[in-house]
Amino acid sequence: MEGQGCPGSLQALPWQRALISYSGNDYLNMTVKTLKLTLLLLALMAVTYAWPLRVISGTKVAYVIMGGLLVVLAVATAQKKGTVWLYTYIVAMGGASLLHLGLFGPSDYFWLSMASYLAIPLICGRNVLTPEQFDRLMLVLSVVAFPNLVGLVAQLYGHHSAFLVDEFTMTASEVHVRYTSFVGGALALGMISTITALSSAYWLLARQQYRVYNALIFIASIICVYFSYSRRGYVILALGLLVILWRTYYSPLGIRKMLLAAFLLVGATFLVAILLDDVGNIFPRVLSIYDFQNDPGNVLRVVKWLEALNTIAEHPLLGVGFGVSGTLGRDPSEFLDADDIFSAESYYLQVAMEGGVLVGAIVLFVMGKVVFGSLKCVRHDHQTLLTTSILVSLAFESIAGTAITSPLMAILFWLAYGINSSVLAKNVRYAQERVQYDRASPQSSGNNRPSI
Repeated sequence: MEGQGCPGSLQALPWQRALISYSGNDYLNMTVKTLKLTLLLLALMAVTYAWPLRVISGTKVAYVIMGGLLVVLAVATAQKKGTVWLYTYIVAMGGASLLHLGLFGPSDYFWLSMASYLAIPLICGRNVLTPEQFDRLMLVLSVVAFPNLVGLVAQLYGHHSAFLVDEFTMTASEVHVRYTSFVGGALALGMISTITALSSAYWLLARQQYRVYNALIFIASIICVYFSYSRRGYVILALGLLVILWRTYYSPLGIRKMLLAAFLLVGATFLVAILLDDVGNIFPRVLSIYDFQNDPGNVLRVVKWLEALNTIAEHPLLGVGFGVSGTLGRDPSEFLDADDIFSAESYYLQVAMEGGVLVGAIVLFVMGKVVFGSLKCVRHDHQTLLTTSILVSLAFESIAGTAITSPLMAILFWLAYGINSSVLAKNVRYAQERVQYDRASPQSSGNNRPSI
């Protein structure tokens, strides 16, 4: 009988149940699903801990591992098809890259940029996972919050090594430390901790499963985001949590729960800041997000935006070439002075600056179409809640940041994009079929209306 194991039948192992929502005895189907998720999990783990792998090997072996695993994933999911929006993006970006390759020639930075601009969207944006599989993937990936917390605590107690490096920033005219844990950068620590915090919040509030595990993950993630002093992380976390709380408590009574949750989170942060005597760092850091007059980082960001707009005006058709701007793949010694970095400080401006105005407009439209469609869809369908929270927060961050040019964020963003665009396409087809059915149905005629 269905749902009951037969003697000698193969059953799911515990680690496989953690990765997939398993039912029945279709072992082959279960193995294929597990393989897909395992490849993605290993690729994400590799780029999460690219820094310690680089310290150990002396090379960027993490990106080689990630690339190899994604190629295997592409072969294993070759039958998966993307949506018209994905292929519009691929054609625009692929056509521009071929043109640039012919005009400007190849470079290491060009190929590295193509990983985030073209290869990852093509592989991960084809709906290779279902919403349930993505939720499970994030559930397991979130375990990185624990080693990240261990590395952070070691730094707080003054431990320094090649694996644990400190960064410094200026807030309210005061220089203070930003912690990096084992991921090698404060911004990277803030980004991955934000994602694990959103995943654990989703499982706690919306799905209400694995509560102890996810509560610990959430606490560890929030601590790591806090001490990364990553303003982008704060923004992504706030937007992602807002989407999750809005959909979970979508009712007049739910507004009170949302406000209570926000009050508890802010109150807990304030209490921690008082206990650690850190009020002078954390709150000025948060408030400086919108300070574009006195904060040096934001002043520089505005300068970079204006420089990017000027560059776009000078090279509107072809751009300056992919991989020319930004810091991805470059050694820190190449940009000791932030003023000398050729960067747009905005994903959308960077695409337009490197690929031309037409490519930038297409990318903005394709991404915006699915992001806004996802917000409408999630009001009535909770299955894409986690993917929508990640899509919305990263798309918003891309206005004043370039998080999705990093391989880790690019994989997560395009996985979520592929899932949501597929769900939206199915909803459109269903609506069209419904309209056709209603028109063809005898009951749609005024002469055949049923009596009441």
